Amino acid sequence: MMPTVLVTGATGNIGRELVHLLSLDPRVGEIRVATRDPDGPAAQLLTAIDPALVHPVKFSTDPDDLAEVFADGVNRMCLITPLCNDMVGWQGSVLSAAKGVSRIVKISNDAARPVSEGAVEGTPPAAHWTGEEMLRAMDVEHTILRPTIFMQHFMIVPGLYGPGDDTFYLPTGDARMAMLDCRDIAFAAADLLLRPASELPSEPVYLTGPEALSGEDLRARLSWASGRAFRWIKDRQAFDDHSRATGSPLEISGVYDAAAAGAFSKIHTEQFEALFQRRPTSFAKFALDHASYFQPR
Repeated sequence: MMPTVLVTGATGNIGRELVHLLSLDPRVGEIRVATRDPDGPAAQLLTAIDPALVHPVKFSTDPDDLAEVFADGVNRMCLITPLCNDMVGWQGSVLSAAKGVSRIVKISNDAARPVSEGAVEGTPPAAHWTGEEMLRAMDVEHTILRPTIFMQHFMIVPGLYGPGDDTFYLPTGDARMAMLDCRDIAFAAADLLLRPASELPSEPVYLTGPEALSGEDLRARLSWASGRAFRWIKDRQAFDDHSRATGSPLEISGVYDAAAAGAFSKIHTEQFEALFQRRPTSFAKFALDHASYFQPR
């Protein structure tokens, strides 16, 4: 019987691509798009990919909403956790409601670890670790993906970059980052949701891009892709000022502080290449694919 797959966070950068990939696979029977607004344009656009397969469902941690989401045979789920005030509670509510689900792929974080090993209580690394522990305690097939920082930050963090600008603000100093394209996360999740149980990895899979790039490297690639000279502003105060001016949450600066300290500099491609028989996407390819986003408006 072809599985029904639930995708939480389905209208985000990972979820959108995952829904698309699942819709192309003839092994999939139904894709449920979990969204706060099933009638909104983002959900409706995903539905239009294949209305016979893709069905938006109202999603919240309200028990009645969750019961409706999981009704009638959801048997696979990709758990994409939003950045919210209570990530642990959100994961607990969803996993507790996931009755009858036979396989779960969780999108975690490459820094996931317990508070006893240095994670700060209430931060995403600690919350993702707790979510992993919840999943490991369940009697369900599962696998965990631990991606690094996303290339899509250039598209979702206004304080970093705005569409059509010729300048980006990245206070990471001389550090290098092995940034990852969200499309590779979606590719990995789609594969792991559908591959035979005997081939599921038993340990978390770390995902990074194929190269560790400096801010200057990013600047050069964006210049080549857009056909104009980009500027990289590395000053932290300039980033904070630009974040305030664009309404971008300053909390993201903690991620870039971690990057400046080398948190995202390690390249982990061995698992990805061995499991999926392909290499991860380079930043140059990301910039080429989104060249119009980086060109003048």
